[in-house]
Amino acid sequence: MKNLIFTLLIICSGASFAQLEDYVKDYADTTYNDKNLITSITFKDSPSSEGGVATFLYYASDTVKYIGYKDHEGYAHHEYNKYGHITGVTVNHYKSIKAHYYYNYAYGDNGIINSVYTYDSTKTLAKINMYKYNEKGDLSEETVHKANKDLLSTTSYEYNTEGSLISTETFLNSGLLRLRTAAASITNDGLALRFSYTYDANGQLEKINYAFYKANGDYDNASYVLFTHENGELKTFKVSGGDYEKVKKKQLENRWIKEYYDALERNKKG
Repeated sequence: MKNLIFTLLIICSGASFAQLEDYVKDYADTTYNDKNLITSITFKDSPSSEGGVATFLYYASDTVKYIGYKDHEGYAHHEYNKYGHITGVTVNHYKSIKAHYYYNYAYGDNGIINSVYTYDSTKTLAKINMYKYNEKGDLSEETVHKANKDLLSTTSYEYNTEGSLISTETFLNSGLLRLRTAAASITNDGLALRFSYTYDANGQLEKINYAFYKANGDYDNASYVLFTHENGELKTFKVSGGDYEKVKKKQLENRWIKEYYDALERNKKG
């Protein structure tokens, strides 16, 4: 269901309804209003999935006001303002989420999203995501807040001169590095990397998870490293799959040890 909804939203917000009709003509039955605007799409059953129904409502200007979708897995409602900006989302996935989620979107004068408000199944505000952009309009910073606006995390985005995203860093409100990504274009082995960092109760780095992706976005492999400490100092590390330990003083140039100290250095800057 989620892939279908995403496709519908992309097509409806960035293309014509003629293109939407071309997309679904082999998979669905479509109805129209007297202005020849799509009012519903009933997707046909297939051996791998059961059919669902998408419904559409419009403003007097014929721009989309509402898209709803429902099938055997759940439903999703998407609301738009008269400028075509999405302003609210409700999602309920029966099989996995088991709850309702609501999202409200706020926009700046330039029409770019500057905040997203997430509500739980009781319609209680759960968190707020706030966004900043650089002079080219690219996302430069995202902050996540509790409902009371206390800061949870800050993510920064870095681009090359061509405007392509090359890296991100996410810090917790404590200043500790939580996530880091690097694009395939800037790594030695041509693999995009995603690092996540876990700390013990004393704020000492105890685990780094690594995920590797090919340049086209396909998953390649993953691993993790566990660290132990003694008297506040790094003592040993253990790599998944290798099942071995090394003492830090003998392996300072090892990539895992280097990443450990790089993370500590970033924590100081954060």
